[in-house]
Amino acid sequence: AIVRIPEALLKFTAGQSELVIEIHSLPQLSRSLSKAVPQLHSIVFTPSGKLCGFVNLYLDGQLVSSKLDQPVPLTAESRLDLVAAVSGG
Repeated sequence: AIVRIPEALLKFTAGQSELVIEIHSLPQLSRSLSKAVPQLHSIVFTPSGKLCGFVNLYLDGQLVSSKLDQPVPLTAESRLDLVAAVSGG
């Protein structure tokens, strides 16, 4: 899968805006990112493996932040976008 990193987090990936990681379902994302880019993982995920509240996750344009524990299948072409959550009032 291809994980796209927002500009605000590029300092944790040595400036790489995309990471290619070998995972076959959403539940593998946290573990794979912790091995590939531990600094990014500690910012984006809680110690229990859930996304932090300020990050949303999209799979091929569809919001999947709440589905990290579901066996949603991924392919090498799957695009995962980490997006800073927007708040306002």
